[in-house]
Amino acid sequence: MEDFVEVIIHYISLNFSSELTSVLAGAFLFFLYFYSKIRIKAYLKDKDQRYFYLDLAIRLIVLFAFYLLFFYMETKLKTFIAGAFFKNLSLLLIIVESLKFIYKQLKISQKSLLSLIILLTSLDIGIIFLLDLFHSFNLPIGSKYSLDEIVKLLAIIPLFTFLFIISNKLVSLISIKNTLLRITLIKLVYVFNILFAILGYLWFAGFLNFDLSFLFGIILTFVLSIIYAFLALFISNKLDTKFEIIQQTFPDIKSKIFTLLSLLFLFGIYLISILFFNIDGFIQWTKQFFIVKTDILKISLYSLIKAIWFFILVVNSILIIRILIRYFMYRKKGEFEPTPIEAIIYNFGVLLAGIVSLSMLGITWKVLLPLIGALGIGAGFGLQSIINNYISGFIIIFNRKVEVGDIVELKGNAGQFIGNPNEIIFGIVTDIGVINTVIETIDGVSVAVPNSRFVSENIVNYTLTDNLVRLRIPFKVSYEIPREKVEKILIDTAYEYKRYLAKYHFPQVWFFEIKDYYNEFVLVMWIDARNWKK
Repeated sequence: MEDFVEVIIHYISLNFSSELTSVLAGAFLFFLYFYSKIRIKAYLKDKDQRYFYLDLAIRLIVLFAFYLLFFYMETKLKTFIAGAFFKNLSLLLIIVESLKFIYKQLKISQKSLLSLIILLTSLDIGIIFLLDLFHSFNLPIGSKYSLDEIVKLLAIIPLFTFLFIISNKLVSLISIKNTLLRITLIKLVYVFNILFAILGYLWFAGFLNFDLSFLFGIILTFVLSIIYAFLALFISNKLDTKFEIIQQTFPDIKSKIFTLLSLLFLFGIYLISILFFNIDGFIQWTKQFFIVKTDILKISLYSLIKAIWFFILVVNSILIIRILIRYFMYRKKGEFEPTPIEAIIYNFGVLLAGIVSLSMLGITWKVLLPLIGALGIGAGFGLQSIINNYISGFIIIFNRKVEVGDIVELKGNAGQFIGNPNEIIFGIVTDIGVINTVIETIDGVSVAVPNSRFVSENIVNYTLTDNLVRLRIPFKVSYEIPREKVEKILIDTAYEYKRYLAKYHFPQVWFFEIKDYYNEFVLVMWIDARNWKK
């Protein structure tokens, strides 16, 4: 394959102008073909059926003329790449137009079958195009290129079509009661028919040589794919039925789980490929292909892919664990209440994932320090703020003066757009992140506050020692209303919300102050701060 790439690059460097001219000519001819096809189709919309036959015949003749023209360009004018490409494209369109005509005349209703046949034909023509190029440049595999081989390759299409029909019939025999298994296999049948077709074409054309271990690897890949698809459908089914509350509360839970499954599936395919498909040469090439290569830092394609895979895997796992912790709290308390353990798992998990991923890339402090110095003073101030907030996040976690689930108050704005004039942020801490802490206000607004503010500023925490707080509600009352009546009305009103009151603290009414036009009373009651929204 390396020889093929080198030959192609050398050829293009010598024949760039002729190939470009051929590409432009071919593109123009096919543009005219498709444009006229659209116009003629619109014109014949309400015409007699005989005109359609005439239109098809003309199109097939034009495509055959294209085939001969590009065959001449390839063989006589020596435009090997453009000539071969447009020649095989003409052949593909001839076959596709003929298939659509036959499909329509036979009134076959399975559109998926037609799509499969067209896809198989496209793959087949693609292999023929590669063989054509290998033949033109006198490379070993190209020795198999001949009219007989083309006919044989095209003859494989009915075989794979037959296999597709048979496999679909076998899947349809599965009981409707096994819905999950049935859906899984239906999805996989199409994919694996295409996969086996590609491998069959490559093997028949001489691009691949199979042995027993290769076939065993194919079987393992098939089994692993069935397990992956089954797990994906099983989890999706469970989330849609028994765990609907999780999906409603965390709409992205499905995508996170599928991402995790996909990463594990790719790792399984990687292991199978190493053991059975002999990809050591390709792996070695990715390790020697450097994206960054300096005296102090070398990042290869292999290390970059490995680091990205590991980081996404760990972060997704952490996010799923956080959701599961919230679900367990929901089963225990009846609501999705945030917990301090979430913040610890998330912060340490992301830190671990970042450190390990950077080490996989070969980035250590020896590399980072010179880079930070080279960034200059401006970047240094930016990094200082980030590092300050990051370290403050760990101080918050270990100091435990503010935890996830606490009811807090601090200076700031919590939504002027929604008409909140107060210069305070009051709400529940829902997340202590790497850089910010998120507070959900009573208006349903989530405010991201830098972690450093919780270390350097005064924070009111209503649930630091316990959940009980004394609430004071002022009332303006006319002079004419007796104090006893005011007390009775306010006390009775407070007891209407008895379920929110503290058990051993009774509501009181204080006569607070005499104003110019009214008396001011204050209703005092102890409540559980965790009922802040209610």
